[in-house]
Amino acid sequence: MFPKSVRQSLACFFLLLMALLITACDYQVTRGAAGIVTMGVTTQTNCPGQGRGRAAVMPPLTILEHPGVVYLWWYNTHATVRKYDTLTGENHDLFTTHSGNANVTANVSPDGHWIIINELTDAGVTAIELVNVNGSYKQTVYCSQRNSSLSGVLLSPDQHSLIFNEQNQHKQTDTLNILDMTTGKVRTVLSSLQPGYPGAPAPQQAVGGTPAQASSQQPAVEPRYASQFMPQPGLPPMKMYIPLKWISNSSLYLMGTSMLPSSAQCPKISTNYSISTSLSLNSIRM
Repeated sequence: MFPKSVRQSLACFFLLLMALLITACDYQVTRGAAGIVTMGVTTQTNCPGQGRGRAAVMPPLTILEHPGVVYLWWYNTHATVRKYDTLTGENHDLFTTHSGNANVTANVSPDGHWIIINELTDAGVTAIELVNVNGSYKQTVYCSQRNSSLSGVLLSPDQHSLIFNEQNQHKQTDTLNILDMTTGKVRTVLSSLQPGYPGAPAPQQAVGGTPAQASSQQPAVEPRYASQFMPQPGLPPMKMYIPLKWISNSSLYLMGTSMLPSSAQCPKISTNYSISTSLSLNSIRM
């Protein structure tokens, strides 16, 4: 029989071993058909539905990272999000796009811990995806409507709101949407279908032929500067607003440009007309 002190030491050793085993299990990564489990946290990689959002899973970064540079690397027809470690000189692949096309953009979150990927999928929709700078917690938080493209995908300074422009080329519509990262709720803050849309080529008419009143939900867009518009033949241009930079958690800079539909099937973007604007979200009811 072991002395009491030895038995106590053995008991402590086994408890420590069990704790290490449990910790190792928590860090295990498993993959399912539509989700990934990392450290006991499940993230979904499938689309939440066309035009629908999903709450983001964004645990704090627990492992300190070396300073690095995140960039897109194209090989053949696929793009890979890579991180270059400035201390070791090593490259780490974090995310490889699903589709075989080059319609991919990416940017880094304000805290530097997350990468936001915007890619056109093989299903014909554009997906907004997140991945941690460690390459973990891959997830899809939004998918566009079919035949729509997304641009200007930016995370707010507090990382609670994700703003993006969604343009439907077939319907000739343009919207500015915000995704609530905590609830997954999507709301439109600016739409070319709304009365009083800033920069509309002509006053929109309500039923009966009288001018429509601007909606109380319509945010104020204040032009800062503009270049001279060069008239183009054909249908009037449709104004679109692309997010450039958040000023605060409730306001941001937009770039206004015009889309000239040369035909119903083949719209094109005009570079002859641009406006730098600011958008305040305080006038919008939450």
